[in-house]
Amino acid sequence: MSVRLSNIGKRYGATRALNGVDLTLTGGRVHALVGENGAGKSTCLGIIGGRTVPSTGEIELDGERVTFASPAHAASNGVVSIYQELSVIPSMSVLHNVFLGSEPRRTRWTDDSAAMRTAYAQVASRIGADIDPDVEVGSLSVGDQQMVEIMRALSRRPRVMLMDEPTAALGPRERQALYGVIAGLRDEGVVVAFVSHNLEEVLGVSDDISVFRDGELCGSGPSDQWSRDSLMSAMIGHPPQVDLRGTSASPKPRKELLRVDGLSGGRVEDVSLDVRAGEIVGIAGLVGSGRSTLLRLIAGAQRPTTGRWQLDGVKQPWPSSVRSARRQGIVYLTEDRKAQGILPESTTAENIVLGRLGPVARRGIVTRRSVRDHADVAGRQVGFATTRLSTNIGALSGGNQQKALLARVLHAKPRLILADEPTRGVDVGAKDEISRALRDIADRGGSVMMVSSEYEELAENCDRVLVMWHGTVVAELRGPDIGVDTMVKLSFGTEGLT
Repeated sequence: MSVRLSNIGKRYGATRALNGVDLTLTGGRVHALVGENGAGKSTCLGIIGGRTVPSTGEIELDGERVTFASPAHAASNGVVSIYQELSVIPSMSVLHNVFLGSEPRRTRWTDDSAAMRTAYAQVASRIGADIDPDVEVGSLSVGDQQMVEIMRALSRRPRVMLMDEPTAALGPRERQALYGVIAGLRDEGVVVAFVSHNLEEVLGVSDDISVFRDGELCGSGPSDQWSRDSLMSAMIGHPPQVDLRGTSASPKPRKELLRVDGLSGGRVEDVSLDVRAGEIVGIAGLVGSGRSTLLRLIAGAQRPTTGRWQLDGVKQPWPSSVRSARRQGIVYLTEDRKAQGILPESTTAENIVLGRLGPVARRGIVTRRSVRDHADVAGRQVGFATTRLSTNIGALSGGNQQKALLARVLHAKPRLILADEPTRGVDVGAKDEISRALRDIADRGGSVMMVSSEYEELAENCDRVLVMWHGTVVAELRGPDIGVDTMVKLSFGTEGLT
């Protein structure tokens, strides 16, 4: 089995997303595609998978020229995609999401529920997923929704599997399970194309690596010929600078900003914590451990069953909404930018200033010039390109959308940022810019609580890390005690528990 691209190009008006790409993907090998945000790798996968129509070039599947009119058309030919942005239907059950469009049937008109449940059990076991098939997908965490996407893809018995950032929302356990699935697909002779911004993951999982830069394929070869530095050099066009993530430690944390006592709600049970001015507090744990729920409760996005809090040492009523928390300087950055973060048909500048229009208005009037000027100031803090402010945010890459959402948070002038997976799906350069922006907030006396499934990121950026297990905080790590191995063991409940 093979997929061959010849002279593939794609233009969006004056923007050139891909230019003259020649690439061959071979069955029985895992082929990673890497590059900075907007380099063209996701566009390339979209063309193979029928999501995007190329402007020029040809695609061959096992030597036969093909043209896919849609992802469903591609899937009917064995080409199955897992997208970076979730495509689940929140109001439907897990079971029906997994088999959407490919339901086992007893007759032409009747669903074979027993056959569907048997097939579900098999695909869930294959990926190590423990998700109730009857719950609505919308009630699941983003990580579990990603697992549903993966199960849907596997249920279609792919000949070609296209994966765009499949591990970005997953915790360590789920990632390891997916790596096993990828190895199994490779052993079955399936063509596997894999996009990831985690270069260590790329080097560990792939057999071949192709590097994209500015819409062109600028390097390709077996993975053992690449290193992290050589990949970064190829991606950015010059040798990498010294990695600046985590190089500045915040000054000694100052007074207590927030104290939470006895917080319960959703997956969180009896959590107490404090956050001080000038520090970044990381939240580690497996998907489903309560990390995201904890942030949502503090942000006012979810109501607690019990809990008390103090702000600046003064007891306060629990925030009844995200807006009420924002009025107290607590700003939430959601992990689900597509469903809960962006307004895709509005410009990036409009998305950035959304939520704090007071300073933008002049004598009660909001002008385009004022919107752009304020968005530009916030965007520059995270390295966002001014030239993209007038572009609808839905047309940007996932990484640039994330930077714009962080710019929105900074525009709100927060005292405490609650950042849920702030670097999910962004390239190494954007990660540096986002990490610098969060550290700058702390250095200027603000505070950050950050959830991340990448424990290396927590170790590099955080002054303290709280580890969650089954809804409770089981450990607090500080300074030199913040180690990846320790966080992993605590996350699995294998260290430090009695």
